[in-house]
Amino acid sequence: MKVGIVGAGRLGLCFALLCESVGYKVNIYDINTEYLNQLKNRNFSSSEPEVQKMIKSSNNLSIFNEFEEMALDSDIIYTFVPTPSNQDGSYNIDTVKDIANIFKKLESKIINKKYFIIGSTVNPGDTEKISNLFDSSKVGVIYNPEFIAQGSIIKDLKSADIVLVGINQEDKEVLATIKDIYRKIQDVEINFQVMSTTSAEITKISINCFLTTKISFANVIGEILQSSNCEGEIDNVLDTIGKDRRIGNQYLKYGFGYGGPCLPRDNRALGSYASKLGIKHNLGETVDKINNQHGEFLLNSSIDKNPNKFPYYFEFISYKNNTNIFEESQQLKLCKNLLERGFKVFVKESEFITDEIKKELYSNFKENIEFIKDIQKLNIQYIDIN
Repeated sequence: MKVGIVGAGRLGLCFALLCESVGYKVNIYDINTEYLNQLKNRNFSSSEPEVQKMIKSSNNLSIFNEFEEMALDSDIIYTFVPTPSNQDGSYNIDTVKDIANIFKKLESKIINKKYFIIGSTVNPGDTEKISNLFDSSKVGVIYNPEFIAQGSIIKDLKSADIVLVGINQEDKEVLATIKDIYRKIQDVEINFQVMSTTSAEITKISINCFLTTKISFANVIGEILQSSNCEGEIDNVLDTIGKDRRIGNQYLKYGFGYGGPCLPRDNRALGSYASKLGIKHNLGETVDKINNQHGEFLLNSSIDKNPNKFPYYFEFISYKNNTNIFEESQQLKLCKNLLERGFKVFVKESEFITDEIKKELYSNFKENIEFIKDIQKLNIQYIDIN
């Protein structure tokens, strides 16, 4: 069987490499021709763990510059194209629709039924709308999102807690094929969850919304303890709360608020969808407010603890350690806020600090920002943020 991949970004490429590593022939298409040439020549560079090694050892990847050629040569086609957020928090699926419309034009050339699998995060109801574009006897449209974090995509794909599939009744025959793919690429027993496409879309963003709620809950409890002069017991209290099996310890830690390219967007997308349904108790918006207020609490707390105005030190300012992603990074936000207030800030130099971030910080805070390899060598007093 041939697996097609549309959109070879971080997630798409990792999924493609895993499929190839377990014996599938994988066809890759991306709009970025320079990027495709790097993949074709095996000189692509990625900060994602395992990717470089897997690319070099791969021998069953085919790179296509034209979508039509790739689609006709593939049995199932996964799309991992970007779905950026609209101003109201919903997802812009224009690129998914563009790909679907190109695919629609190929229906007359399709002999054996093909499956268009949406792996991008979309709004509730979007998969059904895409499905309605096609003759169901020619193309089946399925929703199969992934639950991953940047910086651990390969690991997360191999050990996913659930495999979520939204599918129409007439396409159920492909479930065995999808299950077989995940059974081969996963290191854990597959937990296959099947439902309607709209329910699956709601499930996807609801899971991340619950995580943002749990993170915000932990941070609010931490704020309460700190304000009660019990700061030294925050970890103990949250660990004890998490020992209740109904709650659990994962994501129940005190620290920075949520950030990155997934959690904030899914949170807002659920809020946007709830608002359109007339739901008054908008969980997504409420949790976002808590997250923003927590950033202000951390800023004020950091300043209150530093009456001598020592410099601050950040081990990392990306949204999580060992990634070069700064999208909605709470660490970067705090760093900028401290710089704006005139404090000296040191940031650990690493391969994950991008030139764009350096340029931005230097241009705005040239006198107070410094990237260093070893804070200990400075032999100064400082406030360790991370």
